[in-house]
Amino acid sequence: MSVWSAEYRRWRGESVGVWGRRLAIARYGLKLCTQGMLVRGILMLALFQVILLGAVFFFFGQLVATDSALMRWLELVLEEEFMAVLNGITSWALLYPEVCVDGVYRAMFYQTTFLNLFLSFMVITLIVHRLMANDLASRAIVIYSSKALT
Repeated sequence: MSVWSAEYRRWRGESVGVWGRRLAIARYGLKLCTQGMLVRGILMLALFQVILLGAVFFFFGQLVATDSALMRWLELVLEEEFMAVLNGITSWALLYPEVCVDGVYRAMFYQTTFLNLFLSFMVITLIVHRLMANDLASRAIVIYSSKALT
């Protein structure tokens, strides 16, 4: 099917650059994707994962820091048994930094990688059919084929 047989009419308004067209397509696609509650829930789960990852890395960094305000505050708030466990973890991390730091970071990023792959697959599975159906219904495919987006 050629562009001309699909009732193509040349745009008579103000022309924008290729990045303006790409931005319009991406903006509309994101707006369409975030209308569903399930996709929003998956995005919130991904955001929660990022916040949790940052909190774990911050806590671990404060755990091994020599002058940590967080550890001084935890000494005032927590019981002695729990502080003994934290001091043991700190000693272990300082005694074997290459194993401990590398192990914690690798384990967290390994978990993050696989969860993000699963979440990405779920989002793509949920929204691709909606995007394609909307493009076909609004005849946006005619616009895509009339101006090459390389």
